[in-house]
Amino acid sequence: MPETNKNSISWGLSGGMGKQVVFVQETKGKRKYMRSWPKKIDKKKRTESQKMHLNRFYTLGTGYWKYVKSNPDLLAAYKAKAVSPVNAYNLVMKDFMSDPEIIEIVPDPTSSAMQPVIRIRATDVIGVKKVDVTLMQTDGAIVLSGSAKRSGHTDNWLFACSLPDPSIRELRVKVKAYDFPENSTTTECLFPFPFIDTLIR
Repeated sequence: MPETNKNSISWGLSGGMGKQVVFVQETKGKRKYMRSWPKKIDKKKRTESQKMHLNRFYTLGTGYWKYVKSNPDLLAAYKAKAVSPVNAYNLVMKDFMSDPEIIEIVPDPTSSAMQPVIRIRATDVIGVKKVDVTLMQTDGAIVLSGSAKRSGHTDNWLFACSLPDPSIRELRVKVKAYDFPENSTTTECLFPFPFIDTLIR
C-alpha cells in the first residue's frame, strides 16, 4: 500500500478523490496512505447466510456487549485480555461470533486404577465457562455424565470417572465446552479404561 509523505500534491489530503482513490490519515499513528475506492455492496445480493451473520453480529452481538457492560467482573476480564489497538468491545464481539476450541482430551497424571481422571484442555477469547462430559458405551448407552472441574486458573478441566462397572475396557468420551456468550463446541473420542497403564508407559 503506497504511503504519502510531505509533498505539494498530497499534503493535507484526506478522503476520496474522483471515486478512484481514498487518502487516509490515521488518527492513532503517523501513517498517511492511499488506497483504492471501496466497492459498493449491493445489499440485495447478500445471501441468506450473510444476512444471518450480519443480524447475529449487529443485533444479538450488541445485546451481549450491553450485558457485558452491566457485569463489572466480566467486563474486567475482557479488558485484561485486550491489547491496543484491540479494545474490550472488539474482544467481546469476537467471543460472541466464535466458538470455543477443545485442544486435547487426555488421561491426567492424578489418575489411579480406582479413580481414572480425564483432563480436557479447552480455550477461547477469555477462557471457557463450562465443560460437560458424557461417557458412553460403543452402542451409545450412557454410562456416566457430569461437569468437569476447572484446574486452578488454567485452560485445563478435570473429570473424575467413577465407573459403575470395573470390567469396562473402552468408552466413547463426549466433551462439550461452552464459552461466556454460550457458544459451544462438541467433540468425541474413544478412550481405553482403565487407562492407568497408558500413563505408566
